[in-house]
Amino acid sequence: MGLFRRDRAPDPPPAPPDPLSAVDRGAVPARLLPVVDRALSCAHRYRALVADRPPGPVRDRMAALGHHVDAGVLAVHETARRAARLDAVAGTLDVERATAAYKDARRRDADPDLVEVHRQRFESVQRVLNARDDVDGRLEVLEARLEAAVARAAELSVGPGTDLGAVEADVGAVADELAALQAGLDELSGPGGAA
Repeated sequence: MGLFRRDRAPDPPPAPPDPLSAVDRGAVPARLLPVVDRALSCAHRYRALVADRPPGPVRDRMAALGHHVDAGVLAVHETARRAARLDAVAGTLDVERATAAYKDARRRDADPDLVEVHRQRFESVQRVLNARDDVDGRLEVLEARLEAAVARAAELSVGPGTDLGAVEADVGAVADELAALQAGLDELSGPGGAA
């Protein structure tokens, strides 16, 4: 009886690392965690849609779009992480004291130069707080747009009701707007850029 050598099929290559594993919830301000969590959930739902789609060109395009969805989620996370820098700056500004000092100086008819200095301080504090609120609002809108694009892609999983090119354009537009928001955060961070 001879020995038969059975050739083993080579092991498949290891799966690439999940890009979403880079999301660090601990680096995100608590107020923005729901936005980041919704974006992550959106990406996971999208992956499930792609996995449920039968093999073919539509699934291939959806899988390729999945990389852009993941990139959008990573951009949401990065933007939220950078927003933590605004929190740090706002935390150094004694908001109540700046407000009270300005109001007090105006009420007691203090020296006009003193009133002006307190006004400038008060307005600077307000600009930082307004920038933080603006980032929060814009980030929520962009996350919702990412969700909407995924919902439109979900239509493809049940029929030909949506133009995948439009979904690709929507996800691309969200990514572009997130990049612009990040650039704005970098400007607010001053010299040295992002946090």
